[in-house]
Amino acid sequence: MGIDVVLESFATLSNGEMIDNPRFFRSEEKELARVQRKLSKVPKGTPERNKVIKVVGVPARRLLIAA
Repeated sequence: MGIDVVLESFATLSNGEMIDNPRFFRSEEKELARVQRKLSKVPKGTPERNKVIKVVGVPARRLLIAA
């Protein structure tokens, strides 16, 4: 059994079965943009802003790990 990893598909097995490439990057970018917009609307120096900053870190970290 052999595995070929390429850009069109995530992997192609020796029997010809193709495994789709996961497209999580675009959805993570959209999620990050959404929470950053929310952050921009929260007043600076408030406890709510500190909470939203932590929320922004989650998709940002996932994007950094994926890249």
